[in-house]
Amino acid sequence: MIDATLLFSGMTVYSPWFPRQADMLRVTAECVALNGTDLTIELYTKNEEDPGDGLPVDENVSIVLDAVEKQTAEWKTVVNEKGVQQLLRFKYTVGAEASNEWILFRLLPAVWFDAIVE
Repeated sequence: MIDATLLFSGMTVYSPWFPRQADMLRVTAECVALNGTDLTIELYTKNEEDPGDGLPVDENVSIVLDAVEKQTAEWKTVVNEKGVQQLLRFKYTVGAEASNEWILFRLLPAVWFDAIVE
């Protein structure tokens, strides 16, 4: 059983850090219910010894939930310029229209896989 998480409008929440397991990561998020808002999910990275919230893995990739549905995104965790670091985590940002809006969502288990080296 995968528990759902309830967030309210205007909230920004980070998941716990987790170790990188491969080159690529495919994630599916499911909106179970919502009341007038949306949720954006982004992936962040850092090394274990680094302080702070980390850096976005790819600013062009995110999951946006704005209806009761599933959405899937794929992050390539091998960034050419910087490289992805040891740890990853998700950033959840809820839209801020009215204070009584909310979203109930869950992340399904992630799929990790290695990139093909050319």
